Amino acid sequence: MVDNEGAAAGAGKASWPGDGYRSGEPGDAELHALHEAAGHVFTATGRAAGALRSWLADDGARASQQCIDDANSAYDDEVAVVRRRVARSTTKGMHRITAAVSELAPDDFGTRWVTSGPLPDVTDPLAAARYVRLGTLDVPDIDMSAEIPLIVPLLDEGNVVLRSGQDVPPLKGVIHNIVVRALAGTGPGQLMLRVFDPCLRGYLAPFMPLREVSDELFASSGALPENLEELLDQLVDDVRRVGDLGRGQASSLGALRRATGQPLESYQLVTLLDFPQGVSERSARALVSLLRSGPAHGISFVIHHNSSSKNAVMLGEVLDQLDRYAQTVTVNWGVGTVKWSGAPQAMARLEVPTGQQLQSTISVIANRARSASAPRISFAEIQPTKQLWTEKSADGITAAVGRVGHDVVSLTLGDDREQRHNVLVTGAVGQGKSNFLKVFIHSLAVRYGPDELELCLLDFKDGVTFYPLAPSDTSPDWLPHVRLIGLESDRDYGIAVLEYLFAEFDRRARVIKPHGDQIATYRRQVPDAKMPRIVAVIDEFQVLFEEDDPLTDRAVQLLERLARRGRAYGIHLVLASQTISGITALMAKEGGIYSQFPIRVALKNSSSESQAVLDTKNTEAARLQFRGEAVVNLDFGQVEGNRRAVIAVAEDDDLTALRMQCWNQRPVGAAPPSVFLGSSTATLVGAIPQLRELRARTRATAATKTGLLGMPIAITDSPIGVPLTATPGRHLAVVGAGNRAQPLGIGHHTEPNLAIGALQAAAISLAIQHPTGDASFTVLSYLTDSESADSGMPLLLDLLHHFGCQARLLQHQDATAELPRIAQDSADAAGSAHYVVAFALDRAGALNQPDESFNQPVEDLQAILRDGPARGTHILGWWSNIGMFKAHLGYDPTTAIDSILALRAEQRDITDLMGHNVTWSPRDNRGLLFDRTQLPTPVTLIPLTPLNGEIYNALTETGWDQ
Repeated sequence: MVDNEGAAAGAGKASWPGDGYRSGEPGDAELHALHEAAGHVFTATGRAAGALRSWLADDGARASQQCIDDANSAYDDEVAVVRRRVARSTTKGMHRITAAVSELAPDDFGTRWVTSGPLPDVTDPLAAARYVRLGTLDVPDIDMSAEIPLIVPLLDEGNVVLRSGQDVPPLKGVIHNIVVRALAGTGPGQLMLRVFDPCLRGYLAPFMPLREVSDELFASSGALPENLEELLDQLVDDVRRVGDLGRGQASSLGALRRATGQPLESYQLVTLLDFPQGVSERSARALVSLLRSGPAHGISFVIHHNSSSKNAVMLGEVLDQLDRYAQTVTVNWGVGTVKWSGAPQAMARLEVPTGQQLQSTISVIANRARSASAPRISFAEIQPTKQLWTEKSADGITAAVGRVGHDVVSLTLGDDREQRHNVLVTGAVGQGKSNFLKVFIHSLAVRYGPDELELCLLDFKDGVTFYPLAPSDTSPDWLPHVRLIGLESDRDYGIAVLEYLFAEFDRRARVIKPHGDQIATYRRQVPDAKMPRIVAVIDEFQVLFEEDDPLTDRAVQLLERLARRGRAYGIHLVLASQTISGITALMAKEGGIYSQFPIRVALKNSSSESQAVLDTKNTEAARLQFRGEAVVNLDFGQVEGNRRAVIAVAEDDDLTALRMQCWNQRPVGAAPPSVFLGSSTATLVGAIPQLRELRARTRATAATKTGLLGMPIAITDSPIGVPLTATPGRHLAVVGAGNRAQPLGIGHHTEPNLAIGALQAAAISLAIQHPTGDASFTVLSYLTDSESADSGMPLLLDLLHHFGCQARLLQHQDATAELPRIAQDSADAAGSAHYVVAFALDRAGALNQPDESFNQPVEDLQAILRDGPARGTHILGWWSNIGMFKAHLGYDPTTAIDSILALRAEQRDITDLMGHNVTWSPRDNRGLLFDRTQLPTPVTLIPLTPLNGEIYNALTETGWDQ
């Protein structure tokens, strides 16, 4: 380390980077060798100069030519002796100097810029350019066969000042040389450049490609004095933060990084151009402080001092500090001299890269920074024990997620003293958000058993993060702590989960109230009670607020209630998202839901996202360099609470082994979690248990028969159906396209037609509920042959017959001709149940053309709708064209049919059929059921799919009456 305070210039004494160097640091031996060898050179030069000065001092006694000749001869002899001594010392020391340069400035520019040669492969993230090469030194009157390299301390060690009374282009190359060497000798992505350019000279423009990798790798602070003040204020905060991180245990940021084995924080190289132009009095004071303390905290300066500048604000004091805390290179281009403050007796020759060298080198540096990654911290090494379930959750729960230096970073929820109960997590795509969630969940699973911890997991994206925690065909095990998992969830399911959590909140409130107002008190007073902490993890939670509709309003209401009040009863929220800036207007921080989330974990993201998740003044998440780095803040995102952590890596194999260990240790009778897979289809096979219950109930009593249509988007697996009673209007209409429109030129549909599937399911479920076969079915079909084949229509009649019911199929014109007979039967006295199942009724046409008896089929259809329920006749029909549906039913179709299942229906049709307060957009694999007399509001469901061989076999092989 350079210490210029004791430096002295003059004959016989030389100043060198080794003076005052810290012992105990890497490179001590080499640096002292360098010091020793170079010292011989400067000492010898001093002796020669001293001899000459002694002779000149006594010129009166040496007036004669003889005396002059004698003196010259003596001087020549002295110089010859000195030259021989220097040559011997230099020969012995040059290999030490070369080794020392390689150690202190380890780059491929160890000697000089060349036109070829690869950039050094510096991949170690802990590497730092503690010294950089500026050029070479020439010692006056000494012939040297080898060069003395001019190297100066930089990162971790010092600052550099380039001083010139003129502004000339060659100085730009010197700055380029220092900056690019610093980048090349430092770990990829570990050095951030900061520039203040008050005269807008653009000297650092060649380094702009680094900004394409990250805004933080190259940042220009503008040209105004207030821009410099803002930059220096930020650097002062950085010094404070790094100092807090080291806690006095290390002499520098580099020493701390080497001690921990982690690239904690980042180095910063600050280039100030045309100093002191644009420097205010306030900036000058901050700069003096940073010159002194910055290097040890990872902040070094390269200052271009234009001594012709007219700005004299505190100039004298600041210049003193420049000379005290920086290595100074003074350039006098007028007379061609370059002096280095470390060896004022020598002349310096500075090296600069060519434009091509600079461009190619920066390109390589940028590519390395782009592919750089954080050090790996294994999940196992941060967990307190390998033994499972050793801790209790009565007073809170803790998860270990990573490291800051030597310290393990843990997040604690439920501690009443700290009052930190909920977590907000963000991170851009690919920055490790999913990895963080897996580490967090599995760390909890290591510490707490299923009786102490219950997990509710929701993923509104692709479901990959939580998929391994649920049972599957290939992996029957599951994480026993999980109560429910939503994979590829949609908003309806998210609301259902929040409703479940709030219902549990109400239940717990009633149980806990006699014992106090919080779970910890209850658990102490009733130690045998089972009341685990509940942690709800919702990934991509912003999906809940994508629409301006009642679902969004309900989501906000439930989340705010749970965030504010759930903590007292052991319910905690972890909300994660790639972006939350788009929903800040909906959920304002001040007094809103974010005020209930003191714990903020921000992985790398943009400045705006960093401000959204942390604080409007906190952009630290944008300054992160690697995937897996995170700002962990326990103080509502305030800048003072920032800790830059490295999140542990959740290796899939390790977590799989841990889950299997938990599964093998699960409590007796533990049930697998309720799993909702948003993209999965639903079939009648999944409803067999409920159908058996319905069949048994109707066998025992004359219970109302229900036509099942689909599965709910809820945590329950009970199917949704339409009860068909004798009340007027108890019919079912399925409206809208059953599948997506097929592009032109493509053959017939191969995806299941959900309208056909829903009607088939309703008919079969009704037949199952007539165990004595006291029902008949008339199937009217206007389907094409390909639609019938693709949808398993031939299987429908077989199943109806299998369950003992009469059934017949009529198609096209025969179906239309059957309407008058059905209408007549429905007008007669009530008989056994009769279900009319009509497919694609809109293809029957207007039905207002009279037949040979001058009857209009549409009148027969309307008569069945009007009189049928009282006589046991119910219509279950599908109209893909909603306009034709309205035409068939008359002025107000909702008065004729109580139950409407809408599939691919547009909002204007939904408004006509269900009211102005109902919003809906067509979605794959979803339907909206409106039942005017049975449901308070429309319900979203997953329609049951059409029949196929697998479904047919399962239904026919089931022992229905066992």
